[in-house]
Amino acid sequence: MSSDKKWVMTQKKAFTNWCNDRLKGSDRIEDLYTDFEDGVKLIKLLEILSKKSIGYKYHKKPTKSIHKSENLDFAFKFMVKTEHIHMENLGPEDVEKRIDKQILGLIWHLILKYQFYGNQPTEPAQGGKKNKKPPKPLSPKIPLLNWLKAAMPNDIPVHNLKSDWNDGEHLATLVDTMKPGCIPKNDPTWPDEPVAMTQQTMDIAEKGLGIPHIIAAEDLCVDSPDELSVMTYLSYYCSGDNSPGYNRLLEWVRSKIPEYNITNFTDDWRDGRALSALVNAIDEDSIPEHASLNPAHGVENVSKAMSIADSQLTGIQRNITPEAFSSPSTDALLMMGYLEWFRKAVPKRTLQAGGPGIADGPVGEETYFNVKGPLEEGKLGVSIIDPEGKSVAFEEIDTDEEDCHTFMFTPTKPGQHIINIEKDGQPIKKSPFKPNFYEKTLPNLCHAHGPGLEKAIVNRPAMFEVDCSKGGPGDLDVIVANPLGDKIPSNVSWGKEYEVEYTPTRVGPHDIAVLYNSQHISGSPFTSNAINPEKVVVKGDGIYRGTIGIPAEFNVNTEEAGPGKIVVKVQGPFQEVPCSVTPTEIDEYDCSYTPTEIGNHRVEVLFSGELAGKSPYQVEVKQPPDASKIIVDGPHYPEMANGPVTLRCDTSNAGDSELLADCHSDKYGYVMVDVEEGWGGKHDISFDPPGRDLYKLSVYWDGDHVPGSPFDIDLDPADANRVKVDGPHKNPEGLGPVRTVIDCRDAGDGSLEVTAAGEKTGPVDLDIREKEPRVYEAVFNATYPDLYNVDVKFEGRDVPGSPFQVQVDLGEEMVQMEELDDVESSYMPQDEWFKDGPPSPEPTYEEGIAERFIGHPLTFEVDKELEEGSVSLRASCVGEHAGEIPVETVTSPDGSSYLKIDPRVPDLYEVQVMAGGEMVAEFPMKVRFIAPPPNPSKVKIYDLPTSEEKLVAGDPISYGVDAKQAGWGDIYVKSIGPSGHSQNSLLKVNYKSDKDYKIDYTPGAAGIHKLHIFWNKVEVPNSPVLLEIVPKDVPLYQYGSPVVMEMRLPNVKPKEVSGHAIFQSNKKKCKLNIEKVKDDSDALKFSFKHLDNQPGIYEVHVFNHKVTIKGSPFEVRVLEPPQANNVVVQGLQGVQCMVEDALEFLVDGTKAGSGEFLVRAEEPNGDFSQLKVIDMKDNTFKGVYIPRGPGDHLIHMKWADVAIPGSPFLIKAGPAKDTFTVKDVVLLEAGSPLDIQVFNRHGDQVEGTAEGAETGQADVSVHENPDGTHTATFQADRSDTYTVSVKVNRSDIDGSPMKVMVLDKPTVFSDAVSIPKLDVGMPVNYVMATKTDDPDPSIRIYSQHGQIPVNVVRLGGGKFVLNFKPVEVGEHFIQIASGHQPIEDSPFKFVAEVILPVASKCFVLPEDLGRMSQPLTGSQPCTFRVSTINAGSGALNVTARGPGEAEKMIITEDENGVNTVLFQPTEDGKYVLDVFWDEEPIEDSPFVVVFEGSNRTQVLTGLDFSNVQFRVGKPVKFKTHTDEIGDGKLRVKCQPKSGACISVKELKHNSQQITILPKTPGTHKIFVTHGNQHILGSPFEVVFKECGDATKCHLIEEEEEEELGEQDKITFLVSTEGAGPGTLAASIKNNITTVQADVKPVKQDVYSVSIDAGLTGLYMMHIKYDDVHIQGSPFELVFDNGIPDAMQCRAEGEGLISALENHQATFLVHTDGSDAELIVKIRGEFEKIDPVIFRPENSQHGTYEIGYTPMFSGDYIIEIYWEDAPIPGSPFTVTSYKASDPSQVILDRTSVKDTIMGRAFSFPVDTKGAGKGNLTVLAYGPTQVTKGEALSKGNGLFAVTFNPPEPGSYMVHIHWNGQNIPGSPFKMNVSALPLPEKVRVTGPGLEDGPAGDRGHLIIDTKQAGAGTLAVRAHGPRGAFKVQMERDPQISRRVHTHYNPTHPGCYTIGVTWSNIHVPGSPFRINIS
Repeated sequence: MSSDKKWVMTQKKAFTNWCNDRLKGSDRIEDLYTDFEDGVKLIKLLEILSKKSIGYKYHKKPTKSIHKSENLDFAFKFMVKTEHIHMENLGPEDVEKRIDKQILGLIWHLILKYQFYGNQPTEPAQGGKKNKKPPKPLSPKIPLLNWLKAAMPNDIPVHNLKSDWNDGEHLATLVDTMKPGCIPKNDPTWPDEPVAMTQQTMDIAEKGLGIPHIIAAEDLCVDSPDELSVMTYLSYYCSGDNSPGYNRLLEWVRSKIPEYNITNFTDDWRDGRALSALVNAIDEDSIPEHASLNPAHGVENVSKAMSIADSQLTGIQRNITPEAFSSPSTDALLMMGYLEWFRKAVPKRTLQAGGPGIADGPVGEETYFNVKGPLEEGKLGVSIIDPEGKSVAFEEIDTDEEDCHTFMFTPTKPGQHIINIEKDGQPIKKSPFKPNFYEKTLPNLCHAHGPGLEKAIVNRPAMFEVDCSKGGPGDLDVIVANPLGDKIPSNVSWGKEYEVEYTPTRVGPHDIAVLYNSQHISGSPFTSNAINPEKVVVKGDGIYRGTIGIPAEFNVNTEEAGPGKIVVKVQGPFQEVPCSVTPTEIDEYDCSYTPTEIGNHRVEVLFSGELAGKSPYQVEVKQPPDASKIIVDGPHYPEMANGPVTLRCDTSNAGDSELLADCHSDKYGYVMVDVEEGWGGKHDISFDPPGRDLYKLSVYWDGDHVPGSPFDIDLDPADANRVKVDGPHKNPEGLGPVRTVIDCRDAGDGSLEVTAAGEKTGPVDLDIREKEPRVYEAVFNATYPDLYNVDVKFEGRDVPGSPFQVQVDLGEEMVQMEELDDVESSYMPQDEWFKDGPPSPEPTYEEGIAERFIGHPLTFEVDKELEEGSVSLRASCVGEHAGEIPVETVTSPDGSSYLKIDPRVPDLYEVQVMAGGEMVAEFPMKVRFIAPPPNPSKVKIYDLPTSEEKLVAGDPISYGVDAKQAGWGDIYVKSIGPSGHSQNSLLKVNYKSDKDYKIDYTPGAAGIHKLHIFWNKVEVPNSPVLLEIVPKDVPLYQYGSPVVMEMRLPNVKPKEVSGHAIFQSNKKKCKLNIEKVKDDSDALKFSFKHLDNQPGIYEVHVFNHKVTIKGSPFEVRVLEPPQANNVVVQGLQGVQCMVEDALEFLVDGTKAGSGEFLVRAEEPNGDFSQLKVIDMKDNTFKGVYIPRGPGDHLIHMKWADVAIPGSPFLIKAGPAKDTFTVKDVVLLEAGSPLDIQVFNRHGDQVEGTAEGAETGQADVSVHENPDGTHTATFQADRSDTYTVSVKVNRSDIDGSPMKVMVLDKPTVFSDAVSIPKLDVGMPVNYVMATKTDDPDPSIRIYSQHGQIPVNVVRLGGGKFVLNFKPVEVGEHFIQIASGHQPIEDSPFKFVAEVILPVASKCFVLPEDLGRMSQPLTGSQPCTFRVSTINAGSGALNVTARGPGEAEKMIITEDENGVNTVLFQPTEDGKYVLDVFWDEEPIEDSPFVVVFEGSNRTQVLTGLDFSNVQFRVGKPVKFKTHTDEIGDGKLRVKCQPKSGACISVKELKHNSQQITILPKTPGTHKIFVTHGNQHILGSPFEVVFKECGDATKCHLIEEEEEEELGEQDKITFLVSTEGAGPGTLAASIKNNITTVQADVKPVKQDVYSVSIDAGLTGLYMMHIKYDDVHIQGSPFELVFDNGIPDAMQCRAEGEGLISALENHQATFLVHTDGSDAELIVKIRGEFEKIDPVIFRPENSQHGTYEIGYTPMFSGDYIIEIYWEDAPIPGSPFTVTSYKASDPSQVILDRTSVKDTIMGRAFSFPVDTKGAGKGNLTVLAYGPTQVTKGEALSKGNGLFAVTFNPPEPGSYMVHIHWNGQNIPGSPFKMNVSALPLPEKVRVTGPGLEDGPAGDRGHLIIDTKQAGAGTLAVRAHGPRGAFKVQMERDPQISRRVHTHYNPTHPGCYTIGVTWSNIHVPGSPFRINIS
């Protein structure tokens, strides 16, 4: 082969390998010349290299040449225009024509661009335009060669990039330099031959450094290898920030100059400072000023550093100019080529000077200096110049030290000298030297004295004097250092002596250095202790007040005052009082004195002789307190609670204490009481009652009640005259409900009594309910026309106007009906009231009276004899109130006649039929016609506003409600505004005509309004009505800018117009400025500046000649300034969720002023997306965000373009791949958790269970979340189908139980869109969701070299589980076809790759290392964990070396990459464990484990595997029991080990579950040992057989089946051809039983499946091959022998147990599937029911659903027949109950009050109007659920009680027939007993301070049980107010503020239930 062809072939292979390395297995290139011709792979290569999209829509599967040409054009445009790759004489046509050298040139350009130049432009531009011929960039050969020369050892020189590298030695040295020690050159097996050495070196470089084999060893080891190929390969060692050379040099540089934090070899070096620092680091102090260099002078700095490096360092080769080094365009590799030399550089040996002669010293004393270093052939020059410029004589002294020159001289003149030291005329390092010589002094003769040398006071000057008269000439210097070592200023002045003054600023010892001519004087340094008497803290009652005969105590703390002594002096009015001072601990003293006389006492506290703290203190001593001596005046209070309640106490003769008061009301709780102290001991006590009630006022003096306390103040006497009555109001239709509203809010406490009676009908039942607190509605049902009296009494007295009268008539429409002469029989349609037809017309009888619904006529047949005879027939019908109504005679088509009675008014009617003047038998008859039941579903809402209409706040809205077809009932409308209530909105219901209503609604605010419409208390269809209300159009003006309005007023001059604006909030006015508008003579402009920039509504009044113009006043709104900090966001704090979870959040901007709300989401990849946000029109917003991908999502929010608090909000979205839902089944990978969120109420009991079909019970853990909800977590380690149930209070939640299919690891969940990456050689379960409806499409998987096997599980709905093993690196494709056509998105792609293992990243967990070091017994296994996180793809292997073998070595891996190793040896002794990760030892391997001897027991048990069928891939499970064979560990292993996976799971009671999973077919041995001894029969010899493929089995066509049929058998044929070895089994099942089928071989791969022919009914046939269903199994079989069998039928359902009156009930009937008739008969005491029978969808064959609706309560008989034979259980008895109405149960909430522990909780419940039912009460406390007792009091009244077992908050649920009653659940609090000692008081308000500073106390009562908190403040001028407020964030924490305005002593008393808390009362001294 010619040399030209050789380099072309070498280059082609190298460049191809380079491309494939960059493609990383994606679209691998096989032929460099042909694979690029269609442009597809070239485009993919460019996109990977550039990390960009080419920006053109190219043809991904080009089939035409024009498409290929377009792709190549796109690629070249991208390279030239986007990537600036300049290529001369090279175009797309060269690639298309496959011109080899041109294609190689193209690849070389890409290598230059992306391998050498780091993606920098290779085509420079000037002036914004491209050069016609751009300058040729620097060849990469130069920087690469520079770096190699610098990096290689000096003994291996590098001269070129060709022949130097063909010997193998250069490459081996380079690799060993990059990773020292990796090349085993000293190994005798290391090859000498170049090709072999090169090949092994490349292998080591690829494995250890990640350098790919892009050039073959044989192509490199030739005489003249291809230079470009060699350059490309070698560039991997140094190009790019991931190369080993780059990182190796970077690590070295960072170690040398860490302060510069170098991260690259480009920008960090441009300014020269880092290079200067590097030179300085190698040659110390060569450039000490490197950090202060000016970065703007980069070239200058670099030039200086290079020059110094050249002169003072050896081994540096300058191969770059300072200009290039500082240029931003210089490539990193060129920089590295220079910097790499510094690794070899060392400082040159130079001359250096030292010694005392070049340092400062005294005049007249001989001194010397040395010059060390080699002179070589040079000459040393020395000169010394004194301060006057004269030379100083010196002498060189000979020494024995080599290369050392010593010079002696004596300075004679004080001042600076200059010493020049030169070599050959050049100054040595640091020359010239400039020492300063001074006159000799005698500092030891200087003395200091004065108080400042021993003691000082902080912030006061301290002084001392220094006498230097005998010290000779010199200067005095004083240095004072505080305890921290910091210097403080000192002033030195000259007088007779030196005077020194300094001022200490902190306490403690101060060091004072007194220097004379820089030398310490006698006694220096001195120590002076600085103290601060002001920092002495004095606390306690004893410095404020005292009582005769009682010790007055206080405490002194000197911790912050410095060292010193405490002395206390107490002076009384006439004598000094002794005071004891007792030290309690360091810096703490207790002081006590006992006063003996009344009057002021002076207390002085002295610290080191200085007054301490705020001493002296004035103490007033008084007599002891006595509450009985207090004179009380009051209480006084106005009538009707209109004003404050006052009380005065005179304490002048009661001694010294504090007056405290509190007030309580049952209705309003504790009320704030003000206590104000006046002069002379007078105290005024007052409180403002919040309302009428009985108040209890308690007043205390020194903890005792004052005379008369507590005081009862009754401000709410009952007064019937203050009761207001609205009504009674009758039903507009006549008969019906009569309503009376009674308002007792102003009448005080009292009992209300309401009765009603008709003049004719007498007393009627009346229902009273509380509409709102103290407002009641009394309702009775007027069923007959009458005059009714309503009597209302309050506290036994008639209220004003009582009794009230109301006349109830039939109504206008009913009266008109009675006046009609002829009544048509069809005047009321029978189906008017009912959707599904009328109730049964058959009459029912109760006590001789039949009942029928209005609209269902009553008929009587006329006897034919009467009809044909001459006897006259007369019939009449008379209502008790309605009077007589017509009776119609109707003739049927057959000639017969009947009488028809059809009343239209509910009433009791008497029917009489007379024949010939005599009453016909059975007459007269009474029939009660009652109103039809209400049917809210018939209510219609009409005339609603259309969506196009604009609904404005304040404008009325009307619509209609038609209830004509809804039956008897009443309408109720409730409105809910945007804020959650109907405040400021007006709602009116107007009666139009018969059950037709007009609703008028005026919304008060903008936003979404909901109007709920009820008929007879049931919400009607299309309710609620949603109305979106927009705000009233008011002109808006920005905050801070003037309001400007323009108005057209023709022919009006500005001076004729006046006006002003009124701010609505404070009614202030401001004048309008009026001027004409330019360019419009009829327009005027009005403007004003809003008052003080106040935002809000302004009314603009405009007058013309003082007359208001039309439209005035005009409203304008000035917007509030935006306040983004006031925006509150809920729902986005600390969110962690799964992908596709919908996250709801709320943004509240009601307090944020004006501003636009902006929100957007930032995805993990940096893209932004919009969120779904709903503007609620009231400055609140509701949003939903759904994260589409895993990772960190950021929600950015702004208000008025300002970020709101917390923005951006972080949402951590976890991948949703761990679960995959298919229909009702959840797919899950083994070991992955499934979290089920449970939104329960507080106190609910949440539990979870799980059970596998084969594995049995599994764990479900339940934990409570911070918000009170729960999370149930299911996790299974073994594959199976599990049933998971989650229950709340023993009831399944929605969706429970659920099916969860757990798949073996690894399982990948794909969305068929993303491209997952799988491990080569690793079997995987691949779960797919596709878009096909075909239940059985064709599925194949292809690698690059053909099809690979796959096992498919079809889940339905386009979802599949594919089990396969990727066989090679690269792309794989999943081809899915339906009917030979690919489905949408097919083929699906995934990538298989190999993750390189890194053993150094593996380690044994530290907590397990210690356990491994302890000896173990023979029966005790060694267990430890190995972390392989971040170690790549690999396998963990552990081998043991020791006296025995590894009886058990089990390695299990969890989902986090942690492997658990269990090792059990066969013999005791010392074992060495080698732990490998992918054949490489892990960190610290090997490990040593010692097993000691143990008592072994004889094993007397055995196993039998003779009948066990072992199949590859199918687990076999069995249990063992070892409870009778002693202690020991059961172990099971297989030989060979690769034959099976075996696990032993310990169960309870010394039992084990053993699972054997065969892996390879053949004969194997199973070893079973206990306590290291074989059990009987072990080892067992077993045979593992291949597992059959059930998907290859199928049923054979029917004509073949018939040939083998038997008379008494039904036979099927099954083919197992191609399924491999296995076992065929079959069975049939129905709802009752399971029958095994007979399976027999017929011929090869054909089996017969036979079952008895005598079966009847529906069965499912299951045919399995090796326990896996064959195709189509299970099959549905219906056996019909023509004879229906009722005994095979069964019925089930709630409708067979109970039913509700007028409610549909249902049940199911399962038959035998034969062709027969199902007959169902239902009859009750008063009716027969024709049930509805139908077959539900998706039900089994032969299943029916029966529905029926009972109209009455009582027992019903249900008979069920199958072909005239009763089914089992028939007839069934069902009880129908009246439907109860929980909404009619009344709970008296006013009686529900909080309580404390030990008191029973009781309240009444009224169930009279709720029908029959059961009342239950449950109270959910903090940790317990308590069941209450409901004791019946008769007449529907119950007394409910329960005893709370623990303090805390309770949610009380009251249920009527299982449903919550109105007001339930409600919250109540149970408090613990008051514990004042648990109250904690903290805060700065307890400290002393200046007057005017606001005091703040924090009072925490969380642990103090129930009680009343009171805080009282007492100052120098008496008591004063304090402010108390609850902490909005922390429960039971109160913030108290007080404002001391005068200096003196203040007392703060804090009591809990009238008892002082610890430390109270607190004494605070205010200065």
